[in-house]
Order: sequence, then C-alpha cells, then structure tokens
Amino acid sequence: MNPEQPGQNNYDFILSPGSPQKASKLGFSSSGGDSGKAARIMVISGIVLVVIVFLIVLSIILNRPNPNTTSMLELAQIQQEIHRIVGIGETATGDQAIKNTSITIQLVIQSNQNQTVAYLKNQKIKINDKQLALKKDVTTDAQLTAAKQSGTYDVVYAQVVKSKLQNYASTLKTAYSSATGTNAKKLLQQEYQDVQLLLKQLTNSAPVTTDEPAS
Repeated sequence: MNPEQPGQNNYDFILSPGSPQKASKLGFSSSGGDSGKAARIMVISGIVLVVIVFLIVLSIILNRPNPNTTSMLELAQIQQEIHRIVGIGETATGDQAIKNTSITIQLVIQSNQNQTVAYLKNQKIKINDKQLALKKDVTTDAQLTAAKQSGTYDVVYAQVVKSKLQNYASTLKTAYSSATGTNAKKLLQQEYQDVQLLLKQLTNSAPVTTDEPAS
C-alpha cells in the first residue's frame, strides 16, 4: 500500500520557500552574510589598532628617561669637576686655611659622588670616567692660571670654588623638587646639607679682598 497521499508533489521540498534560507545558512548567497563578514573585519581591525597604540605608548613610557637617574648623572659630573678643581687648588694655594678647607671639600664631595654613583648602579645605570668628566671646564683652568701669574690665586681660587659649590647646591635643590622615591630624596637632602656646610666653612676661611671689609 502506497503511503503517499494523492496529489502530493515529491519535489515540494525543493520548491518550498524555506530552501533559500537553508542555502543562506550554508553560505552560498546572502547579503546578510556579507555584512556580517564586514562587521567581523571591522572588529578585528579595531582590536589590532588598539594593540598597536598600546605598544607605542608602552614603548614611549619604557624609553622615557627617569628624572631621578638623569639628575643623579648630572650631579655626579658636577661632583667630579668640583673634586678636580679643588684637588688642583689644594696643592697650589699658599693659604693654610684654604688648604685645609680644600681637603675637607675633597673628602665630602668624594663621599657624595660615591653615594650618587652607587644609586645609579642600583638603577642599572652604568657610568664611566669619560662620562663623569663631561663637565670639565677649561675656562676655569685658564682663570686659575692667570690668577697664579698675577699673584691673586688664593682669592680667585676661593671665588671659583664658591661659585661651583653654589651651582652644585642649586642643582641639588632642583633635583630634589622633581625626585621620586624616598631613597632619592633622602640622598639629595643629605648632599644639600653637606654642601651648605662646605660653603659656610669656605666663607670663614676664604681670604678677604681689599675691597671687602673683614667681618
């Protein structure tokens, strides 16, 4: 007995309205499929763009100089120059008070520089003698040479050292204001206090010029 009903078309499934939808699901043809693909491409492109921007920003942050290490490097160079000049003056001066003060300055500045360099090493910053000598001032050497020839060495030398120490103090103060971290601030504060004591000692021992009354 044939179960098919009379008049039933065996090919209705091909001609039924649902057939295009099934074909669409299989991806043969559909405008909706194209728009979905475009949307996925836009999303992926957006993600890639965000990742690129993030990597650029991260690179800028990682390569940006640390204000602490930049300031410390400059200070180490200033300390090197002060130590060099005072080393020359300590042997050239004929004033015993200035000589004694020069020895004290050398010891304190050397100690300061050792601490500064140690801080840089802890921050993975390598520094060599060539870098430390970058602030060498040949005009100062010429000034001291001329003073020695004119017989005014002690006075000029004391003035030069005072100027160098004042510049050092000013640099320390600027570095402290922009420093981050307790260790950096503590080190800068200590070195600032040291240089203030050196300036006071130098003022007390410096020879008095003829146009400056004794105190």
